[in-house]
Formats: sequence, C-alpha cells, structure tokens
Amino acid sequence: SRRDIIIGGSHFYAGGAAWLQPKLDEPGEWVCSIAVVDKNGATVGKTWSVTISVAQPVRYESIEVEFEDEDATLRINEALPTLVVTAVDCVGVQFELSALPDDRAGRTQDDPDYDGPALDIDIVGQQPQGQQLRLDLSQQQALLADGKIRISGLAVRGTFATGKSSGGVKLGVAFGELPSATLPQRGRLEIKCGRPANLLLENTEVLFDAAPYDAGASLPPMQLRCTDVDGNPAKDMHLELEMSHDGEAGSDPFTGPSGPFRTSAKGEYVVGGGKSPGFTVNEDVLRYDAEAVATLKFVATLDEDEVEGAVLEVPVRLAQLEQEEEPELATLAMSVVPGPAGSSTPTVGCDEEFKIELYGSDEDGNACRLDPADYAKPYLASSGGLGATWGDWKLNGDVLEMTVQLSGKAGDIEIELPESDAHRHIHCEPLKLSLAAGAPNAVVASVVGNGNPINGAELVVSAHLVDEHENIVESHGSVVEWEPLKAEEPDQLHVHYSGSGKKKGVRAHLKATVLAKQTLREPTEVGLVLSARFKKGGVWQTVTTEGVKVDSFPVTLQPGAAVISDLVVSRVQLENEASDTTNDYVDDDVEARPTHEVPKVTQPLVPLPPQPLHLTAEPSGMLPRLALRVRFEDGGFLEHPTTCQLRARLVRSGALAEARTARRQQQPALFWPSSGDWQKRAGGPVELSPPGEATTQGLLLQDVPAPAEPGAYSLELALSFGSTKGLPPSQLLKSAERTEVTAAFAVVVEAGPPSKLLPALPGASSAGSGSTTAPLKVVANETTELGTFARLVDAMSNRLPSDGTVRLSLRQYAMGSEEGQGITLEIAQPDTTLRLVDGELSAPALALRGAGPSGRYQLCFELESDAQVSGWLAVDYENPADEGEREAERQRQAERLQAAQARLQAAEEEEGELARRQKESAGQVSAARRAHDRASAEVRRSQELLAQKRSSRDAFGLDEAAVKRLKTAHGIGDADAASASATGAMPPNLLGQRLRAKVAQLEERLTVWVRSVDGEEAERRRFGDFPIPSEPDDNSRVWLELRPLSDADGAQGPHGIFKVYSRGGEEHAEGPVDEQTLSPDPEGEYLLDALQPAVESGRVESLFESGRVADERLSNILAALLPSWFGADCVVLARPPAAALPPPSFFARLKDKHLNPLASPPPALLPPPPAAAAAPPEVDADSGLLKLGPGGSLHPPFDGASFLVNRICCDGTAARTAWYRAFGGYGDAIVFDKSSAMIDSDAPASSLLVALEDDAGLVGGGGGGYAVRSSDGGMGALAKPASSACRLGRLTDADEEQALSGTAEGRRVVEFERAASELSELERAGREAEEEEASAWEARRAAAAAVAAAA
Repeated sequence: SRRDIIIGGSHFYAGGAAWLQPKLDEPGEWVCSIAVVDKNGATVGKTWSVTISVAQPVRYESIEVEFEDEDATLRINEALPTLVVTAVDCVGVQFELSALPDDRAGRTQDDPDYDGPALDIDIVGQQPQGQQLRLDLSQQQALLADGKIRISGLAVRGTFATGKSSGGVKLGVAFGELPSATLPQRGRLEIKCGRPANLLLENTEVLFDAAPYDAGASLPPMQLRCTDVDGNPAKDMHLELEMSHDGEAGSDPFTGPSGPFRTSAKGEYVVGGGKSPGFTVNEDVLRYDAEAVATLKFVATLDEDEVEGAVLEVPVRLAQLEQEEEPELATLAMSVVPGPAGSSTPTVGCDEEFKIELYGSDEDGNACRLDPADYAKPYLASSGGLGATWGDWKLNGDVLEMTVQLSGKAGDIEIELPESDAHRHIHCEPLKLSLAAGAPNAVVASVVGNGNPINGAELVVSAHLVDEHENIVESHGSVVEWEPLKAEEPDQLHVHYSGSGKKKGVRAHLKATVLAKQTLREPTEVGLVLSARFKKGGVWQTVTTEGVKVDSFPVTLQPGAAVISDLVVSRVQLENEASDTTNDYVDDDVEARPTHEVPKVTQPLVPLPPQPLHLTAEPSGMLPRLALRVRFEDGGFLEHPTTCQLRARLVRSGALAEARTARRQQQPALFWPSSGDWQKRAGGPVELSPPGEATTQGLLLQDVPAPAEPGAYSLELALSFGSTKGLPPSQLLKSAERTEVTAAFAVVVEAGPPSKLLPALPGASSAGSGSTTAPLKVVANETTELGTFARLVDAMSNRLPSDGTVRLSLRQYAMGSEEGQGITLEIAQPDTTLRLVDGELSAPALALRGAGPSGRYQLCFELESDAQVSGWLAVDYENPADEGEREAERQRQAERLQAAQARLQAAEEEEGELARRQKESAGQVSAARRAHDRASAEVRRSQELLAQKRSSRDAFGLDEAAVKRLKTAHGIGDADAASASATGAMPPNLLGQRLRAKVAQLEERLTVWVRSVDGEEAERRRFGDFPIPSEPDDNSRVWLELRPLSDADGAQGPHGIFKVYSRGGEEHAEGPVDEQTLSPDPEGEYLLDALQPAVESGRVESLFESGRVADERLSNILAALLPSWFGADCVVLARPPAAALPPPSFFARLKDKHLNPLASPPPALLPPPPAAAAAPPEVDADSGLLKLGPGGSLHPPFDGASFLVNRICCDGTAARTAWYRAFGGYGDAIVFDKSSAMIDSDAPASSLLVALEDDAGLVGGGGGGYAVRSSDGGMGALAKPASSACRLGRLTDADEEQALSGTAEGRRVVEFERAASELSELERAGREAEEEEASAWEARRAAAAAVAAAA
C-alpha cells in the first residue's frame, strides 16, 4: 500500500542501546529509516535505514468473535444473530480463510460427511444464582464469507432466576489450541424472555364461583399471567381484548377497560385491580329465554403489529332475565332527554339539536313498550314565527326517542303530540319548553351614560352576544373572551384600550379612550368594531358587530373639552410693560420660585385679518405683539398654556425667496422654550382680560425682529404638548398624532423712505456715515474709470427705484479751517449735477483739474430735493510734486504701526499670563478649601468616636491594677514569667518548617504531572490513580498506565508512563511518553495523606505552640505517646478518616523511611492504638470532661487516677473534640500517679492506663519510663521523652485570651483590653487628624494670598 508508519521516539538505555519494535502488519519490503537527534531535534550523525522482508502469513494465531447485528435484541428460544468468527494473525490483522476449517474428525468441507468446523461454542463463566440457561446448537449452520466464518442457528434456552424476565450469559468460542475468545469481553449478553406462549388466569375459582352475573354486576379482578415456552415471565407483552356473547344484542357484554394492556416485569396484569376499573355486566345483552354466555378473549403478542400469540378465552355466565307480562298502556308523557351533565332541564338552545322521549306506563306506573309506527311527529302548539325540524321516532328500550331542532325568537313554547290511531283514548300532555338563545352569532353594543361620548375622554360600551335570530345569549358552555375595542377606520380614529387582561363572559363593559386624528368642529359619527371569541368543537370562533345589519358600531363623538384644536392669534396692546420687580406668580406645574411680573392685556383683542400684515422696513423694526390662546375643540381655552412648548419661525414666501434665503442664510428659525424662565422674550405668559370676556391665560409673542428686506414672509407657529396637566395622556396624543397644532400668517415688508446714497463701487462698503473702505486712486489730472458708484436706499439699505437730481462736490477729508487755503482742485468730469436712473447714480469716469496737496478727499453726493439723503466716496489724490514728502510720511506711518503692534503683543502676553496665574491660584484655593473641610470633618468624627470609646471603656470599671490582679488569678502574668524562668524557655520548634519541607518533598516524589482528558491543563496524579482514561483515538480506547521500566527492579522499581491503545480486544502500549517515573511507596503516601490537609490549611502546629495542658507531667505522657504516630511532638488536628490500620511492619517502614529524619532522638514505636471515636463526644456540664465511657457515660474518677488525657485546657467543645480526635486511640487514656493504683483500678479493660511513678516495679531495670497497661491487658513500659520536648512555650496573646475567656471576669478583662487598645489607636488617629487640619488651614491661607497677588 506504500504507506508510512511513524514508530515514535525512543531513548538510549545504559550501555548505549535503544530498542525499536515496529508493527509490520502488511507483507512486502519494509524500509525502516532511523535517525538520532539531540534534545533540540537536530540530527546527530547520518540517517540510516534497514530493509526488512515480511512474508505473507501462513497461519492465524487467534480468533475474534462478534455478532453481525450488535444492536439486535436477544431472546430465549429465538435464533441469535449470526456469530462472526474472524481469524487474526500474529500482528492483529485479519487472516482471510480460503475454506472452512476441518471438523473434529479431520474431514474437509468437501467431504459429504463434513460436520462443520471444529469450533467449541458454549456458555462460559458462572451464571447468576437460580439461572439455568443453555446454548442450543442443534440448528447450527456454518458459512464462509469474506474470509470469515459465519455461524447461524444458535439459540439460548432454559429458565432465568426465579421471578426474573431476563438474564445474562457470556459466550465462549474455542478453536483447537488457539486462545479462546469470549463475547462480550466484559460483562454479559442480556437475554430477554421469549415470545408469549402461555396466558393463564390465576384466580379462576374467584371468577367462576360467583356466576351467573346479573345486570350491572361487577366482575372480580382478573389476574393474568403470561410466560414463554420455558415458563419465564413474559415482560412488557402486548395484550389485546376482544368481547363476544351468544345473544342478539349488538352491544358489548361488559363495560369497563377495553385495552390494550402491557404485562409487568413479572409477566402479570390485573384487570380491575386497585384504582383501575373492572368489568360491569351490560343489561342489554341479558336474555329472557336462557342464560347468556359472554367471552373475554385476551391475546398476548410480542408487539402490537403481530397477529398470533398466546390466547386466553374466559367464558362468563350471565343471569337470565325474568319474563314479565306485557302491561296495558294507560298514560303517555313526553320529556326532554337529560343532557350530558345528567340534569334534566326544560331549556333548549336555539338551532341546537336535542332529544325528546315518549314513554308510556300502565295504571300502576310500570313502563310499557311503545311501537314507533303508532305515533306521528309532534308539532308546535303556537308557531309564532318559530321553526322546527323533526326527526323520526326510534325505539330505545321501552321508550321512543326523536331528535328536534327549534329556531326563532326565544321564549316559552309547547310541543304537542297528535292523537294516535292505535290509542285514541289516551291523551298526551303538551311538553313545555323554554327556548333560549343559541350559539353566538354577533355582538350588540350600546354606549353607557348619556350616549354622547366626548372626543379624548373615556368611552364605556356595554356589549352582549346574540344568536342568529337576535336572541340575547345569557350563558355559554365555553369561555367567551372579548377583544379590545378597535376603530373601523384606524387612519381617522385612535382607540386606546383601558384595563388589564381580556374581559370574559357573555356580557361585558369595555372601556377605551377614543381620540379623532382630525380636529372635530361639530359632532361626528365614527365607527367602532367589537368582537368576541369562543370555542366551538375545540376551535375558536369569532363574532363581531358585522353580523348585525351594519358593519360597525356607530358612535357620535362630541368635540373634546380637553383636546387642543388650534391657536387663536390676536394683536394686543399691553396695559403696562413687564418690570424687573417680582411678585408671587407661580405656574402650577413648576416649583415655586421668584418670577417676573406677567404682562396683562385689558384692551380688546384684534384678531389677525386674513390679509397679510404690511410692515415697513426700518431699523429695530419689530413684528406687532401677538397673543396666542390655545383653544379646545369645544371652544374653551387651555388654562395654563405655558406648560406647552411654542416654536416659531419667520420664512420667505415663494420658491425664489426660499432659495435666496437658504443661500444667504437669513432669518433662521426662532425657538422659545416652555415656562421654565420668565425673562422678557417671545413666547412668555400673558394675562388676557378683554372687556366683556373672561380672563384667560395666553402666550405673548413679542420682540420679534421684523425682516429688513422687503418681500412676502410667513410667520409659522407650532405648539407642542405632551404630558400636560388637563390634557389626554401623552402616549394617546402621540398615537393619534395630535401632539402639535400649527398656525401661519402672511407678513409683507415694504421698503422705507429714502435714507442715503449708498456707495456701490466693487469692494466698497459703507460705514455708518457712508465712508468707503476702498478709496479711488486719482493721480494728478488723469482720468479714473468710475461706472455706477452709488444707489438710493432706505434706512435698511434696501434699494429704491426712484429718479431725482444729485449734486456732486469734492472736499478735503477732515479738512481744518486753514488747510483749505490755496487748493484749486475741483471736479472736471462728470458734471456736478447728475440724474438717478432707476435709483442708481452712474458716470463713465472721474477726472479732477487744478492742484492740491496729496491726500484723501471726499467725493460727496446729495439728493437735490433732500440734502439729508447723501453719501460720499473716498478719493486718494496723488500730486507728483509731493512724492518725497509722501515717502517720508509712509515710513513714519510704518514705524508707528510696528511700535503699536509690539505694544499690543506684549499686552496680550501679559494679559494671558495674568489670566493663567489667576486661574491656577483659584484652583489651588478651591482644592485647599476642600482639603481643609475634609480634615475638619475627620477631626469632628474622631472626637465623637473618642468620646464613645472612652465611655465604653469606663463602663467596665477596671484599671491597670485590677487587670493585672485578674490575670494573675488566671495564671497569666508574673506567675507565668516566674515559671518560665524556673524551667527555662522552650527552644524554638522548627518542626513545622521540617514538616512543610517533608510534604513538599513527598508531593514532588510521589506524584507526576498528567494532562487532563480535555487537554486544557495538567494536574498531579499518584501511583494509585493509574490507569487514567485518555482521549480516544481512531475508535480505540486509550488510557495511561504505569509499567516497570526494567525487569530487574520488578514491581518495586521505577515505573514509566505508557500510553495503551485497545481495539478489537488487542492492547498495544507506546512509551514511556516522557521522563517522569513513579515508584510504589505506600508508607510515604500514608504520611502524605496525614500531613497534607494540615499543611494546606496552615495548621501544622506543635502541641506546645498552640495549646496548654493541665499539668506538665501530662505533657510528658502526651509527648511519649504521640511520636509513635506523628514523630516528635507534632499533632495534626485534622487527621484523615482512618480505614483498617496497616500491619505493624508498615509502621516500622514508615518510621525508618520518613519519621526518623524528623525527630532527634528517634521516636519510640508503640503498637498502633485502637481507632478513634467517629462521633464527637458530649461534654459534662459540671466538670467539663468529655463523656468517653461506655454508652456515653462520664469517665469515672478511679482511685489513684490523677488526670485524663482528654482533659486539656481548651475552651469550647469543638476545640476539645479536635484535640481528642488528634490523639486517636490515646484520647481516653487514664493517667495515674502510681503504678500500684493502676493495678488495683477497676477501669474498663479496653482503656489505656499510664502510671507516672512505677512504685510496683512493673517497668523494671531501675525505672526510666512510664508503666503502661495496654487495652489487651498486657503490661509494658513507655519511654520518657527528652526533657526539652516537655516544656511549655511562652503564652501568646491568643493563649491569654483563650485562658481568660473561660470565666466571666476573664471575659471582662479581654473586652476591657480590646477597648483600651482601640481607644489608643483612636487617640493616635485623632492627633494625626488635628495635625492634618492645621496644615490644610495654612495651605488655604497661602493659596488665598496668591490669588490676591495675581488679581
């Protein structure tokens, strides 16, 4: 196949050898290429290769078995799926068989007597208790296909365990000397019960002993049991039920369950058991001539699609009916058949089908059977526009039934029966009924109230349902839901639904707020649509007002009393101008604040005429004052219009004007906000009190500049209102597009009277006096081009197309009284009298004659008819004779200009620097003020806390002397110091550091890093965690496994991590995957489990570092007992839960390998103590001792016993319990002063006894140890620890607090010292706050001085 196989890397072992084992699974020439690489991946030396010839395999080494259909369900007595046997060669590749193997007699498949391949197939392994399954090979057939053996016809037979409907087996296949194969490799094949073969009735006698059964009788529960051929319970079988009887009635003999059913796990089903109903005899199948026999036929099949199966027929005898004499008919009566609810009612629905029945009886009231042929159809006594549809009389038992359907107007009706020819003497009374409305067909509605709803107000509509004949529906069988009111034309009317949820019932009051989208000037009719829906036959049906002659429900809306319709604009004259004084005017919708006086109007209002307003352009021209009243649709006015927002703009009329206005950006839109600011400006409030009219509030539009350019304009006003008091909700207005009203008025501006002659030369512009900024240049008597040089304009510079005579003159600019002497300069061209042409003054050129000094002159022009209408142009005249003087003057002017610019630049820089310094100083002042305020607040807070804390401290009533006295009483203070000086202070205990180092060493040596299954992060794993599942690869199961690296070291040597693949029952290992190794060390892992929780919680402590015991001699006992478990004087408070203790040899190895390096001298080893109590012991209230005796009783104070080991000076049940658990089996050891008292003690045999003094000579050898009686009754010695290990350490603050908290006085001392410490800290913080406040004040003063200097 020319494929490549990556063998993977390997490492050189000692001796320079490396081993590679490629898997060559295909015959042919294999080339194995090998390269040696260094740690960086670079090739070392030359790459070489070797060619290996692999021959075609000639035999197979093993077999594999599997079912062809792995998902098939296996059942008893049914053929198993085809079993496929695959031959596999030595490298796990299929060996294709060319023929079936020989049989057991050595015959080939071509031999006529060939008996199949010599395969041994059977059930292997131990079967569950009670299960007896066997493999049936009688129908076995073997076939060779695709080089594999396919065996069919296998079946499993036998019985499961008692009461079981399934079981499990493992199949084994053996072939000659080859290793046998199993199916499945793990677990068992699940075999379910076979097809149902037997269906039995378990309680036959109960059913048959009670026969025959009368009408309405109930059959007893029927217990069915279904089994397969071998008697195994048939679980989950499909049961069908068929009923039959030998009578003539067409109905079933029983009422009740009809199936199908399913059998239980035991193959059983109970019909009628428990809460399930049973069978009840149907009276209709009983016979008068004989007993009827009914048959219940049950058919059990594997699934519902099968036809054949186990059948059980149960015959049931039914009682015979007694024959009665036929009674003689005496009376007839009609009635309505009871409805589905079982209650008879004389009310029927219109167009709804119902049944009436006719029944007869004899003189005694016994029922008589009627013949349908004897009676005609009934009729209505009085039709009255009613209609009826009659069915045919049908016999039902002894009575006659007929279906009837009535229609028409609801009310009381009578149904009469015509006289029968067969029974003329018998009269039937009429049947009286009440005809009610039928199914809803439409909605009828009316307006609640006066019937004249107002636009913008709430509308209440009363609605009910009617049927097709307009009968009011009073009730309905299903839920009726009303849809919200809707507008017939949504583009003209907006309807806002009021309320939450949908109304229900046949009648409803629907509320909504209606608002027309157009202004209503008079009552207007609008259409509303009402609809309701109900269920009919499980489907929602909808009815609307469209079903009643008209398409909608018409409503006449009156103009709204709170709906704004338009703006009423009038010209007004104010009574007085608004002043700056204040009064008490406050708008209702804003907060009370001082406001400006509201203008008043007491003169008659002048409505704006339909003709445009004519204005004359003039300086500071204004539009006339306009008062705006906000009018409602009903003619009323808004009380507080200032709550609305008025917008106004003045725009040019006409397309040309609009284009020019846009180009020149003239007359932008003007906006006035609402009533938040009462400054004198357009859009403010005004009080309107015209004679003969009620006072109203309006909006005053004043001080609006009039346009300066003649033309036609439009004054556009827009009033917006939303959440305004007295108006409909803003959301309603927005939905109806009624949030704004507008008005527009035409304004015509005309040009004013002539005001001046404006210079019109290109580049020239007129100042207030008509001066130009672009003077004409005239040299000597030369001619200068002129053209149109002036225009006649009004005061607003608007051109006037007028004609007139203009006089020209020339004078020196700013000429003094003596400067004009000797000047002969005058106008030579044009003439000094010119005519205006269409308002423009023109001349072809300007020329001067005569002479004068060089300088600026004015070409003046004035209207002959009005000298006040004038103007002038600047003329710079140059006389060639004055050239030198002019040059000197220009030089002087340039120097003066340069000096002025330098002074200006210096002044600007100085001004900028002063502004910067002033701004910076102001910021410093503000920051200093805030810092000082914070410091002052902190000083005040500190003083308040100091006063509170001093009061709390003084409340304890203690001082330093009292505290010292109480501490001494509790064994703290000088007494402890004296004891420490007498015994010598305990040297520093480095055990905690050594233990942490030990745990780190164990974690490093006993764990390896392994990447998790998801491949995201690595975690540490121990020896016992392997094998570890890994991510599958190519349908193979993969896991990580530890395997010895060398056969010489064996199982105790280093193990490497190997990656193992399993596919098709074959395992293949690759590795080691890295250089990490692990060696088994159960002792080290035991110690790591014991120490790791305490190290992680930071509580690796010595007994003498964290607690105190009642007596120093007891310390010696503890120090002597504990080393056998933990080494030296270490106590781990949270020991892991102990399982069964390891053997003594285990602890010997633990001591040698791990504990000896931690303690000096090495600890003595005692036999392991018994396991600690699992539950926390109780504490006796009087003595404080833990209840450790049998049954939880208090440990008795035996004669001579001085202490209990568990009586430690710890306050609190949790602390003592933790110490007790830490001691393990030594927690209930009893300590005696003398060994003689220990021997005579009646302490329980299970207790550990220790004597401080061996007066009985139990230890022997001159003493030197403690006498011990172990829990098994044996006597022994306990070695005393080194003296340095039995000293108490100096008490820490926590120890003092723990010792003092045991009494009420001690707790007072603890709380007093806490309060004193907090008070000292507060005093220090207070002093710091005062210092900070003083510093902040100085900084504030300095900053203020800097600001003053900058100013």
